[in-house]
Amino acid sequence: GVEIPAVEAVLTLAAASGDNQAAIQDAIDTVSKRTPDAEGRRGAVVLQAGRYEVGGSLTIVASGVVLRGAGQGEDGTVLVATQAAQHDFIVVQGSGSGLGEVSDSRVEITGDVTVGSTTIPVASTAGFAVGDTVGVVRTPSEDWITTLGMDAWGWDADSYAISHERRITAVESGHLTVDIPLVDAIESRWGGGAVFLADLSGRISEVGVEDLRLESLYDGDEDEEHGWTAVTLARVTSGWVRRVSAVHFGYAAVSIESESSFNTVEEVAMLAPISQVTGSRRYAFNLSDGVGNLFQRCYSEQSRHDF
Repeated sequence: GVEIPAVEAVLTLAAASGDNQAAIQDAIDTVSKRTPDAEGRRGAVVLQAGRYEVGGSLTIVASGVVLRGAGQGEDGTVLVATQAAQHDFIVVQGSGSGLGEVSDSRVEITGDVTVGSTTIPVASTAGFAVGDTVGVVRTPSEDWITTLGMDAWGWDADSYAISHERRITAVESGHLTVDIPLVDAIESRWGGGAVFLADLSGRISEVGVEDLRLESLYDGDEDEEHGWTAVTLARVTSGWVRRVSAVHFGYAAVSIESESSFNTVEEVAMLAPISQVTGSRRYAFNLSDGVGNLFQRCYSEQSRHDF
């Protein structure tokens, strides 16, 4: 429900002959050192129309930085991944890992929570406040595994203790209310669950990649030593990838990973992927972790798992 911002351009580059990786990365790093404005934005690095060879990955690790081109068509800004090795081409990466469970904050869920519920009964509400980010974790028992008959396939309960990021909207006697309905039933007879305070301070926000055409060089139709994922978001919130074409990458146009939440991917195309046609390839728009991520008006061709 929030419009993607038009972040002010503060540094502009033109394509040069040879490898442009160092020049583009230096520009990103320079903008990353700027003081953010009141909205947390530092500014955009703008790449003029042209063809830029890039011999490795480009990384954004600070909030408020945008990498912008002059369009996603062949006549726009074309970044060419020339490295002959599997790699993520543009990486937007915060720090830390997991939901960052705060020590001694975990409380037991004391009753059943149905799918679609936002109210969670807990043993204690002490230490929780409106606005806190929490992890709501379902902790299944071995009985759940065996009842499903999945012990025969090597499932174990610990592997299915899945935490969901939520924000507290109300604290009442014996109950916490969260902002987004739960998608897992949490039942006492199958092991119940818990709520804990989460520390996601390492995530970056207000970051974007836009108006670019990303192309990977390759050697043969089944080559796998080349650009693999065009844009990766990891530990990112309130970020975006828009109006980007990813051409000849082997895995994904955009991959959202590592507790990345409330990001937008729109008007992005995965074109003519190059890889073997088998498992763990051609996941055009991949979402492996996070909540509240929006994909709209995207296009994929020749993929195995488009979304």
